[in-house]
Amino acid sequence: LQVAKLAGIPASVLKDATQRLKILERQQSKYIGGAHQNDLFDFDTVMDTPADSVSPLNTKSVEPEIRIVDVEKPSPIVEQLQQLQLDDLSPRQALDLLYHLKQLL
Repeated sequence: LQVAKLAGIPASVLKDATQRLKILERQQSKYIGGAHQNDLFDFDTVMDTPADSVSPLNTKSVEPEIRIVDVEKPSPIVEQLQQLQLDDLSPRQALDLLYHLKQLL
């Protein structure tokens, strides 16, 4: 949000984003078993918190998700682009090549 503010995003958008962020942070604490996550850079708070007061994350067994991706042979356009030596082309050759590749679509 700070970067958005520096980028000149309108105040109304920043206000809405801040409210949404607060809602998401509240919802997140429900999903991690109500455990409080300390600020990474707040060293004093982290060191003052007794280890036994930190609640463990709610770990549920999660089935691994396996996706099988069909590997297809690259199209002729992709093959030509992979073999292309851009530094060796003149502007005219590059334009001709673009017209040729467009015809292959």
